[in-house]
Amino acid sequence: MTRIYADRKTGLNREQGFDCSDPRKSASSVSSAFYSRNDWIRVATLIAVAAGIRFWLLAHTEVSARDSIGFMREALQFEERPWREVLRSFDQMPGYPLAVLLVSKPIRAMAGTNCDSFVLSAQLASILASLLTIVPMYFTGKMLFGRNAGLVAAGMFQALPVCVQVTSDGLSEGVFFLFVASALFFAVFGIRRSGIASVWEGEA
Repeated sequence: MTRIYADRKTGLNREQGFDCSDPRKSASSVSSAFYSRNDWIRVATLIAVAAGIRFWLLAHTEVSARDSIGFMREALQFEERPWREVLRSFDQMPGYPLAVLLVSKPIRAMAGTNCDSFVLSAQLASILASLLTIVPMYFTGKMLFGRNAGLVAAGMFQALPVCVQVTSDGLSEGVFFLFVASALFFAVFGIRRSGIASVWEGEA
């Protein structure tokens, strides 16, 4: 029974692209696994499909979400007032408004500073953040369960109707998902790199 469990565990680690038989080898295995061409082809394919869905929604959205007004106002205030005063004046966290401000720079350079340009900036900031979420989500799934699991998890998340809707509008959920997925990725990556997972699996 123990031999069967060990064989399954070894097969899973090989399918993931990691060698956890030796904690000293796991660090280099984790690092080299991210240079697989097949992985980046899968990620690029997911990004292309998800981008097509979101930009179609962007083109067919007539009115932006009402909550986006507050984020756009805060983003503009970051440019006009000291950041300390802005942080004290608004209840929202500054991550998404700062992303909106960053995206609005090239858009306003071409279209000027107006309502339409800021609405487009808010929507694009959310879309770009949601597309970037694919990268940490895919590789987290790969590290834990294998490439196919990472592909399915990232693809299903990007296809959820509610997720697609809120991350294609001027709302902060896209940036929130990006930070959560990135935090989980770095946590799993750190555990793998330190060899803690190998020690725990060996004791089990």
